[in-house]
Amino acid sequence: MTPLHLPTAYFIAGVLYLTMPVAVWLMLRKQHAPSNTLWCWGGLSFGLSLIFLGMRDTWPDVLTYGVAIWLLVLGPLLRVCALRHELQKPIHLTWMLILSLVFIAVYGVFHVGLNNASLRFIWSSLGAAAAFGWLAFLAREVYRRDQSISARWIFMFYMALAVVLALRVPSVLLGLSEPTAMTSDPLSTLLIFMGV
Repeated sequence: MTPLHLPTAYFIAGVLYLTMPVAVWLMLRKQHAPSNTLWCWGGLSFGLSLIFLGMRDTWPDVLTYGVAIWLLVLGPLLRVCALRHELQKPIHLTWMLILSLVFIAVYGVFHVGLNNASLRFIWSSLGAAAAFGWLAFLAREVYRRDQSISARWIFMFYMALAVVLALRVPSVLLGLSEPTAMTSDPLSTLLIFMGV
């Protein structure tokens, strides 16, 4: 059996994630709802991050590390803005952008300043897990308010994604996994299947 080629899987998942938000936005654009636009921009950001991760051995590091990780966290944060808007608890987009820039600045210290792959990986995994977890809890609030089956699925998917991302941290700390997104281990394979 041939193992899953992670760069190709990330790239394909990224292309799918670019296609879906564009299709949804085209269908809903006449509603002029800020939550629809924010949700779709979040999907585009996440999709681009997956494409950049998939091109890690081919494209420049600044895109496949810094920009990719920033977009990976920015995507769910934009979707957090969308759900908070739907819940009538809006949060200003500027604050999410600032939060994402602080996140990537700390990542840059670990990546460039300290050149520490483990700290960089742990920080990015925990940051992404926190963003996806926040998104999941907001989706659960939408489900409780509206009894929306879609919101329930969003909650379950993003919570599972947050848990798997968080589980990668102890596996790196215990030396069971390499501190990179391109490690072919069961958690990486699970992440990419969940992404699709």
